[in-house]
Amino acid sequence: MNMHRPIVISLVLLMLVTPGLIHAQSKDQLGKVDFQNSCSPALQESIQRAVAMLHSFRYAETEKAFREVLAQDPSCAIATWGIAAILMSNPLASIGPSPQWAERAKAAIEQGRKIGAKTQRERDYIEAVAAYYEDWANRPERTRQVNRARAFEALAARYPNDDEAQIFYALYLAATQSLADQSYKIYLTAAETLEKQFAKHPEHPGIAHYLIHSYDAPPIAAKGLPAARRYAGIAPAAPHALHMPNPSPRTSAPPWRRNRTRTSTSSCTRWTTWSTRTCSSPVMQTRGA
Repeated sequence: MNMHRPIVISLVLLMLVTPGLIHAQSKDQLGKVDFQNSCSPALQESIQRAVAMLHSFRYAETEKAFREVLAQDPSCAIATWGIAAILMSNPLASIGPSPQWAERAKAAIEQGRKIGAKTQRERDYIEAVAAYYEDWANRPERTRQVNRARAFEALAARYPNDDEAQIFYALYLAATQSLADQSYKIYLTAAETLEKQFAKHPEHPGIAHYLIHSYDAPPIAAKGLPAARRYAGIAPAAPHALHMPNPSPRTSAPPWRRNRTRTSTSSCTRWTTWSTRTCSSPVMQTRGA
């Protein structure tokens, strides 16, 4: 069953950034990432930019960027991981991609396997994202989410010095948080990893972005404010960091309560805001549950 997050809290936190900081940055700035890979040295800037866009959920642009890298270097198998990763859509929304996107992703994974990545680490990245798409049509999104988190947990454990693996694992772990568990243990476990990474990589767009989501519940939302205030300055070229709802000048309610209603069910708390979201009991558990 699908478990939907109270993503509105993240959106409200993001709107609290300082506008002057945003305008002071380059309109092309997406943050700084260092994704190690074995592709052509001439394409390193393009690959890092594609990964930075992936971290800010720039769907069409990210897929296009990775495909352009692959066109220029047909041996760059890791680009197929990037394609499959962005085609999962928003991993925190508990909805999953359309069947068309899933088919494109599976085709990219098969292409990557056929190319044959030059390093075991790159092959492991491709197989980790492939875990999400395995038997995709017959599995509910919740099962896909758990499989993805477990695959990236194994990847992060296999490569403890690979900071990108740790960051992606934290993201996919946070996506398994159930609203029925109001200790938010999974969110906080993901956040602990991300906070350590943020100290090492203060200009990384994904860390700032995922920290906001890892504190995406009213009791812990204030912990996400530092990342929210920095994200748009780190990645001013990322619409996801900038295009957020404006606060209402006519209400003094706390930010996450504005334009929002709360209903309760026997299995969880459901928050309904600009779009309708539903939730239900988790059918599987992962680490930290």
